[in-house]
Amino acid sequence: MKAKHLDNQSKTKFEDLLFDLNGEKQISHRKHNDFNYEENINTILHLYYNERGHIGTWTKGKCWIFPDHLGDKA
Repeated sequence: MKAKHLDNQSKTKFEDLLFDLNGEKQISHRKHNDFNYEENINTILHLYYNERGHIGTWTKGKCWIFPDHLGDKA
């Protein structure tokens, strides 16, 4: 599964894009906390899924989609 990096955008704009790319079908979402002990930094990753699997990740304005799970529109 290969990720495609997108230009920086707001979380809402990214969620709207994923919804459109997913054919306006339901998407599930979960948060993952990634803690870097060496730098003492916690990063929250927002992970998005459809029935095929992981379709996108957003964190601090940076975002990636996974076209293999999105079908023809990605």
